[in-house]
Amino acid sequence: MEFKGKLGNYQIVETNDGTFTVHSEFFNENCHSTAGAYEETIYNYIEGCEVERFLAENNIVNILEIGFGVAVGAECLLDKFLGKTQTVVNFVTTEIDRDFAVWALEHSPFAKKYREKFEDLTIQKDCITFKISNFNFIILVGDARETLPTFRNLKFHCVFQDAFSPKKNPTLWTVEWFKLIYELSDPSVILSTYSSHMSIRASLLCAGFLVETRKGFGMKRTCTRASRQEYKKLTAVMEEIKKHAHQALTDSNYQEMLKD
Repeated sequence: MEFKGKLGNYQIVETNDGTFTVHSEFFNENCHSTAGAYEETIYNYIEGCEVERFLAENNIVNILEIGFGVAVGAECLLDKFLGKTQTVVNFVTTEIDRDFAVWALEHSPFAKKYREKFEDLTIQKDCITFKISNFNFIILVGDARETLPTFRNLKFHCVFQDAFSPKKNPTLWTVEWFKLIYELSDPSVILSTYSSHMSIRASLLCAGFLVETRKGFGMKRTCTRASRQEYKKLTAVMEEIKKHAHQALTDSNYQEMLKD
């Protein structure tokens, strides 16, 4: 299946766990690992950000996802927790291509599973909102570097840093970007990402986060998790990252740093 959006064509790709991701012509990259879009999302974000624990400990949980895509993050969240928690969940996600976001809400596996449960669906130029029971969804439409700074209503407990890779979408991996996320996060926040690149860990560190490595999904050896509060066994990892702080991506150096 193929769909044309504002940023070019999108090709639906089946992954090894039988679920689907999308290949973006504009970024020339898949949104998820071909090892399994659904399983990767559960591992990296639902488990990586300890969503279940936050739901058990709070009456309101705010989640930020970078990259709505085909709504695998929203699908995993509802599959795991809809009807199993009374906690109010505010799920804020970003999508640069409005046409693609609308398509995903109508035709993706998430839509086929949950569209009939949508309440109060509102589609505007720069924002799409709807709710399902105690889960509120807000899709910020446009360049996340422009849309997210205007959204300061919530402090985020969980951050799914799932943007296209640093080489393809570098401005969502710089020190400046992570400083913005730090400012918008709750003190207890956990940020999780599939990236294991030292420059990304250095960027997180320079933005004020404490950083740890975690076993990666599929063929990836490691992935990355960050917080404003210290993890156990963090010291050795932090000391190693500090040695590479000069490799941190910034808005002014990423073109040079990411050269092949």
